[in-house]
Amino acid sequence: MDVRLETVSCVICNSNKYAEIYKGKGKHNIPLTVCVCKKCGFSFLNPRWTEESYLNFYKCHYDKYYRAKPSRLPHELDTASYYLLYQRFVKYHPNFTPKNVLDIGSGDGAKLEYIIQQLPSTKFYALESSVAYKEIIESKGIHFVSDDVNSNWNDSLKGTFDLVIMRHTLEHFLNPLTILEKLRSVLSESGVVYIAVPDAYNLFRPIRSDFFRVVHPYYFSADSLKNLLNKARLDILTMVEGDQLNNQEMYLFAKKSSMVKQVDYNPSLFEKQKQIYEKGLKEESGFCYTIKRIMLLFIGLLVGIKKLFFPKPIAKQKQKLPII
Repeated sequence: MDVRLETVSCVICNSNKYAEIYKGKGKHNIPLTVCVCKKCGFSFLNPRWTEESYLNFYKCHYDKYYRAKPSRLPHELDTASYYLLYQRFVKYHPNFTPKNVLDIGSGDGAKLEYIIQQLPSTKFYALESSVAYKEIIESKGIHFVSDDVNSNWNDSLKGTFDLVIMRHTLEHFLNPLTILEKLRSVLSESGVVYIAVPDAYNLFRPIRSDFFRVVHPYYFSADSLKNLLNKARLDILTMVEGDQLNNQEMYLFAKKSSMVKQVDYNPSLFEKQKQIYEKGLKEESGFCYTIKRIMLLFIGLLVGIKKLFFPKPIAKQKQKLPII
């Protein structure tokens, strides 16, 4: 892939002072550099691909790397399904029935199917960068808003939505603050936004080859996400760092605020994030972790061979008892 790089400032505090935490290959062996801002502790790729390089990647290569085949799992077992989202929603907002719901980053709309079943009277809208999915999304009864989140799609929809969903999409945007400001403008007065992202304080493994991804320019912690929402004038109602439904993601519900809250420029946040990364990377380089990874890969290989040669479950025949 032919890509160009650019150096950026921290999107939260505009600082140009940062520490390089990791430089090497991330998921799919694509090179990247992860840094942490020394002023506010926010971590991000720096240098990172230019906007043009990202647009080309999403257009020509993203589906090959990241578009999974349609899941055959029931909604209750599929972590990408909005079953988890709905359970969390009714837990914190049991008496709230949204009239209009916007999903940002819908894919083919399959993730929404469960929540559509639960809210048959609700109208659903989608923002999805892949134009190829437009027809599929609309065939599910979902209104296709736009394929360009950076356009002025929000101008004609101000105050429309009672629920806006952003599940594992915020970390993909090069200008997350601008996206959140647009999101705020389309919320109704009683509307809430649901955001779920990977948690930089609770790293899933392996860090190098899975957590660090070139398609994730930003790595949010509870502190950095709170700071960004404060700048976007969004009040956090609930924030949870992992739960029994999925302990590898952080999620929150937020509503519109009338004022910009103060951002926490605490240097200790830099040290906290830096130490978490360094500890995780060190542990991952240890001998025990390497042996564990080899064992898991071997087990995965055996499971793959079994599925290839014995696709059907191997059932034990019941022994017939002799007739006495």
